[in-house]
Amino acid sequence: MRTTLSIPTGSQTFESAGVFAMAEETTTLAEDEAAVYDRQLRVWGVETQRRLSSSRVLLDGQFGSLAAEVAKNLVLAGVGSLHVARRALDRAQPSMQSFLDGGSDVVDTLKAINPLVDVRLVEGDATENLEQYHVALLIGRDASQWEAMNEACRSMNVKFLAAQGRSNCGLFFSDLLMHEFKTERKTTAEAKEEDTAKGIESSKMQFKSFAEALSVPLTSCGRKTPPIFYVYSLVAQFEVERKRKVQIEDYEELRHLRDSICSNENTLDTKLPDEKIEDYLATSEEFAPINAVVGGVLAQEALKAISGKGEPLNNFFFYELDTGEGRVAAI
Repeated sequence: MRTTLSIPTGSQTFESAGVFAMAEETTTLAEDEAAVYDRQLRVWGVETQRRLSSSRVLLDGQFGSLAAEVAKNLVLAGVGSLHVARRALDRAQPSMQSFLDGGSDVVDTLKAINPLVDVRLVEGDATENLEQYHVALLIGRDASQWEAMNEACRSMNVKFLAAQGRSNCGLFFSDLLMHEFKTERKTTAEAKEEDTAKGIESSKMQFKSFAEALSVPLTSCGRKTPPIFYVYSLVAQFEVERKRKVQIEDYEELRHLRDSICSNENTLDTKLPDEKIEDYLATSEEFAPINAVVGGVLAQEALKAISGKGEPLNNFFFYELDTGEGRVAAI
């Protein structure tokens, strides 16, 4: 039997685990959880950890180094259950090898990282029971599959994130539906001392679906939109139409699609030069250092989606090796 430790509302010390946190309501954590998650409890508190520990996450797509990074980070954070689609492991290519071995060894390794997390393989079509998950992640695959799974998640009120690594760029898309979250306002020390609640602000943020984001005219994108977004938007439109991953052999077709878009939306030609398209198509292989960065940020966003703590990124994130910068495209 697992012993639970209770932290009443208003208590700011948790001597048994050395935790300093403000719980929003009477909250319990198992003693073994409090011991394992001691450090992160100091950062985000008991209520956030409780939400994570009761959550279910689905990981589907292709299991390469990007999926491995995301899975590792979610398990370390202490989500309740992580279900990995068997087909994601079957789709992994030799060039997508990661620090996690293939097959059922992935589950065993993740369980060893954190035995408190229920890690298991899901056979068959993992999207058939989407309603049981808080968050669904799709790694790799083409834009048409992102769109289809996003719509399936929306029909079940499930938050959705999709990511991929290609050549010298990594990216992810986030649709957290109508998301409620809390952030800590910057207040004076005196105000916090008088009333801790004054430092907490509740907000809501509406997210677009993947299809809605792609339908936004590119000319309406703001000046801060990273140039790589225009290239990805072109590629995504191609993949949705063809229902497959873009390949280097599709270069001429992409140029024709670019010309068609630019003829309808003036001045866009400078945003989509030939060399940018060529660079994106140069290789379809993942690059592990990029995936380590993107996987870390993506896992963080999944944790925000579950916990409702912290302002999420809305709605595209890009990381490019050439610049070493991670940038958000709010579409």
